[in-house]
Formats: sequence, structure tokens, C-alpha cells
Amino acid sequence: MEITYIYELSKNGIPFYIGKTKDLKDRENKHKKKHGNDIIMTEIDSVNSFDKKYWKPLETFWITQYKSFGFELINKNEGGGGQGGWRTQEDKKRYMKEYDKRKNNELKKENKCRGSYTPTQQLQQALQQVEANQLQTPTVSTSNGTIDYFGYQLAVHHFNLKIMSRGMQCRGIKLKDLKAYYGLKGRTAADCLPQFEAIMEAYKARSQNN
Repeated sequence: MEITYIYELSKNGIPFYIGKTKDLKDRENKHKKKHGNDIIMTEIDSVNSFDKKYWKPLETFWITQYKSFGFELINKNEGGGGQGGWRTQEDKKRYMKEYDKRKNNELKKENKCRGSYTPTQQLQQALQQVEANQLQTPTVSTSNGTIDYFGYQLAVHHFNLKIMSRGMQCRGIKLKDLKAYYGLKGRTAADCLPQFEAIMEAYKARSQNN
């Protein structure tokens, strides 16, 4: 099967590069020769095609997402290895139509779980304690300054869940702990992922209103 993987590189827990590859192990070895053996490579998405018109917009999307979270990436541009993800608006429309069609069943399943989340007592309590200056959160620093801790935590746990939903394990992170902290329901990480993404959206809206 033709699969193009989108991945992140991180060092000391901080993502610094988003890329694509057909062979994760081979690309990881090449990156370690360049950036050192202490980097962590994590698959974050994939598309069932080697065709550039399918993988490039997906790579562009994740680069934009990471930058919106405040991470400073070493990617030279928004498309990873070349110019923008789409040459024209028509190319973008065609891609999105085909991509949305392929993802339609998955999105329908996720949407059933969205919009009904109430934060667990643990998360709600932590947020309230920070607002009341009763709890000091760790400082997450980049070369551009500090970024929101809870936003960073949600981003990291989101990718942990995406990894788990693909049958892989995360060092130091257990699904049962994420379920307990965020109040997630379901047997598997794939069951919990749509609920968690609803939490992220709720937190983003909450932050914008404050």
C-alpha cells in the first residue's frame, strides 16, 4: 500500500520539525545522524498515496497547526520541502473535496462525540487554581518567549492519543491516566480521541474569551 507519513521531530519534549516520508525508520535514522540520537520522531498523520497533491497539503496543515501552538519549527516554508501546499485555489478546492470524501465516515463518528464535554473535576480545579494564583504551572519556553502551559499540555496529550489510536505506546503516558484526568469515556484511544478534540476546542474558545 502506498502510504505517506507525516511526522514530528522533537528534542527535550519540544517539537522542532514537521516532515513527510514513505519510510519512517529510514528517515528517523537519517535525522538522528543530522540532529543527534536524542531526538524523538513521532508519526502524527498519514495519507494513502505517494502523490504530492495529497500529502503536501496535509504536511502544510500540520506545520501551520504546530506554529499556531507557539512552536518554533526549523521548516523553511509552510510546505516542508517546497513551495505552498496548493498552486491555485482550484487545486485546494479539488483536494479538500477528495480528502473530505475519504474522511467522511471518520468525521461523522467524531462529530457524534463533540459538543457535550464537561471538564473533569481535576482539570477544572487546576484551571481555577491557576486563575486564583493558587497554583503555579511549569514554564514552557521557546526562543520567541513562553507559551500557554495548558495549551501546550493539551497539544502534547492530543498527539499522545493519536499515537495510541494507531496501536503504538507512548513512553511515560498511559491511556487510563488521560481518561481519568480529562474524563474521557471509551475502551480505546480511538474512542477517546474525538472527545479529547472537543476539549481542545472548548479550551481554545475559553482562552479567546478571557
